[in-house]
Amino acid sequence: MSLLKLNAIVIVLLKLTLLKYFFNYKLYVSFVIYLPMSDATLVISVYDKGRELDLIFHALTKQDYSSTKFEIIIAEDGENAKVSELVERWQSKRQLNIRHITQEDKGFRKNKILNKAIMASASLYLIFIDGDCLPHPEFISAHISNIEPNTVLCGRRVN
Repeated sequence: MSLLKLNAIVIVLLKLTLLKYFFNYKLYVSFVIYLPMSDATLVISVYDKGRELDLIFHALTKQDYSSTKFEIIIAEDGENAKVSELVERWQSKRQLNIRHITQEDKGFRKNKILNKAIMASASLYLIFIDGDCLPHPEFISAHISNIEPNTVLCGRRVN
């Protein structure tokens, strides 16, 4: 069995275990899902931030790390038509691997949509930014080059 398939199986089993542990689901799995592995998943949390998200997408096209090696998940707390249109426009360009996850706007529920994004990710390494943070051209590669087991990498916004 290839390493790619093994990684996909591990992710599925890890996600199913997390579901069972945190939500006390009884899971009976009779199938295996093979997911394409990305080196990292960039999760961008947004709420009504179309203009800023467009700038983030432009910045992500300037990364020194290949956009084919990481995925982007837009975790939108709410369902803004302008944000959806923007994401669809960028998806049609096929410059970035973008997925859009939304939830109904019932007040501030950022953590709930972030949990959904984590479950939807196709990698073992997650990078989180807010929808008003522009990533430096070496943002993704800096994260990838500093991956270590049992380590959290964090930083702050530069003003």
